[in-house]
Amino acid sequence: MLDLIHSIQAPLTTTTSTTTSTVTTTTTSCTGQGVGSLLSVSGSIGWTYYSHNYTATVLAPVFQFAVQGGPAAETVYLDDVSVVAINQPTIQLLNNPSFEMSTSSPIGWVMWCTSSCLGSGDGGQITTSGCHNNSGNNCYTSHCQTGFNFLGQSFSATVGNIYRISFWYYKTGGGAGKLYVDIE
Repeated sequence: MLDLIHSIQAPLTTTTSTTTSTVTTTTTSCTGQGVGSLLSVSGSIGWTYYSHNYTATVLAPVFQFAVQGGPAAETVYLDDVSVVAINQPTIQLLNNPSFEMSTSSPIGWVMWCTSSCLGSGDGGQITTSGCHNNSGNNCYTSHCQTGFNFLGQSFSATVGNIYRISFWYYKTGGGAGKLYVDIE
């Protein structure tokens, strides 16, 4: 009987499957052409909250900020960035939205055109100084003496669904340097 049991058992087969996922982020040119569809800020302004409801037209929208060059004293700060579905407001769709997982560069975000920040511009970095007081220790700061630099992140969306986009921003200095906000 024992021989019969051994002859019926088949060898164990293990199948392993690997799935690779690719996220593509489309970026704009370094000229800044066509930026500012959601918000355009110039001049000095203290910490200000911005919120906008966005109806998705694509599956992976890119939420982006652009900083345009001005004198070195003109600096833009961003903090507590958020994208949530209106029907699921407790689920954050961005990675590292308040930059708390970052030390020098913003983890989970894509920066581009940073080399176009000529002169004393920093091309964007994480700081612990001057951040919004309600959202942790870190925030993103940027200034360009000339040129543009961009910060963005794509998120998963359902076409036709409504998403709330919000963030805090602060801009120092005059009107030459600007902050632009877009979603594509």
